[in-house]
Amino acid sequence: MNIGMVTEELPYLPSAGGFRLYGANLIRGLSRRHRVDLISLVRDGDERHLDWARTYCASVRVIPVKTLGRWSAAASLLSAHLWGKPLRQRAEMAHMLKTYADDWDVMHVEGEYVGGLLPPLAFPKILSVHDSWTLKCEEMLKCSQSLKETLYYRMMCWHEPRYERLVYPRFQRVVVVAERDQEAVRKTVPNSRVTVIGNGTDTHYFHPVPVEKDSTMVRSIARRSSRRRTGARETARGGAPTVAGSPAGRRRASTIASRHSLMAMRTSSACTMSWPTSSRA
Repeated sequence: MNIGMVTEELPYLPSAGGFRLYGANLIRGLSRRHRVDLISLVRDGDERHLDWARTYCASVRVIPVKTLGRWSAAASLLSAHLWGKPLRQRAEMAHMLKTYADDWDVMHVEGEYVGGLLPPLAFPKILSVHDSWTLKCEEMLKCSQSLKETLYYRMMCWHEPRYERLVYPRFQRVVVVAERDQEAVRKTVPNSRVTVIGNGTDTHYFHPVPVEKDSTMVRSIARRSSRRRTGARETARGGAPTVAGSPAGRRRASTIASRHSLMAMRTSSACTMSWPTSSRA
């Protein structure tokens, strides 16, 4: 089968980005039995990862994302809101598909923005959005930490439902990773054909390794983010974990900090923290 992969972000491994990671694993798996042609939007710094994509794809073509002026950006947003057709990269995408997609049997699209760039096509199309963006914007609005963020997410809560209603019905399937997102998409776009395909585990990357066991230690691994996504936020100050949230949470953090210090923190895309098991009592 000839599969066309169109992505918002260049897929490669290893990567921390959801669209990059998800798309890369799909490409690596599908390329074992099928021909995969990739068309991807690229940003500064993506060029050094093109060799990974070329290893698995029969062809790799890219569309650079360029910064638009204020009026051009406003026109693109207006076109997206009124007709579900953003203007930025639209002409380049149409040219790529007209030139190279004639022999595709099916298209897999990663990201709702790039889904709005596609012209009418004769073959089946699958749109992978991972989450309900309408739901995500509503949740992010509740925990915005600045006026700028509040205004941005208010605008997105106004824009996203309409954009989804215009774009999603153009696809034979819309894929999300959780049932909650499926329910939200069905509520926003009743005529969409939305399916849940949960995230899997890469057993080539995640597998048991021989390590020296230490029964006195518990290790927690979490993604480091500067954005608050819940009513409470964990930070690390002065070498000990603190909690910004309820008074009870602060008292508990103070008690923990007085007994035990933070032993290790790796500040990368993932943070690793270790502490004695007694601190979790």
